[in-house]
Amino acid sequence: MGPNRVLVLVIALALAWSVALGGQRAYADSFSDDFESGLSQWTGRYGGGHTGESATDPKDGSNTALRFSAVKGGGDLFTKELFSAGEYTLRFDYLGTSGDDDSGGFVGISRDYYSKAHNSMWLFATASGPSWPQDVLIDDGTWHSYTFIIDAPWDFHLMLEDNRGVARDAWFDNFSLTATPEPTSVLLVGIGVFAVAFARRRRGV
Repeated sequence: MGPNRVLVLVIALALAWSVALGGQRAYADSFSDDFESGLSQWTGRYGGGHTGESATDPKDGSNTALRFSAVKGGGDLFTKELFSAGEYTLRFDYLGTSGDDDSGGFVGISRDYYSKAHNSMWLFATASGPSWPQDVLIDDGTWHSYTFIIDAPWDFHLMLEDNRGVARDAWFDNFSLTATPEPTSVLLVGIGVFAVAFARRRRGV
């Protein structure tokens, strides 16, 4: 078999493998929402109603953000998109207006549209307590931007709620979730690029 046929075979195998892996990943691997167009990408508990509402940013009247019209536990707002297990970079902005460092904003992941101990995980919050998530969201009346790396052990939806304090004191904006590329996928892309570049070089292109 000549060198050119070998290169063609390598490229074909790499592409076939990549397509096969892609076909196994039947879920979204990225997500973003700035709430300027409402809450069309979200749903409530069990896929029903929720207390989330898109409202005018109290710090910037030209911007729209997410808040909650009621304090509610057990998960309140969930992404309609389902994301596959793995490592992700999660970014969002948070504003707590209660002034007592306990506005109650919670961020987590859930296998379905409800927060249960066996299928959900609260990750970040503005409050602390037994078995609660990390108390890392600053609540001082100012917007703060956060970037976290999360490693989801199972397929999941993003999950939000205002769990404490009073209604409408926990604000979220500019959500972004991006999957970390799998090493195998990166390797396949590298092989394909190298093979194409080598073939072009042999042809004198």
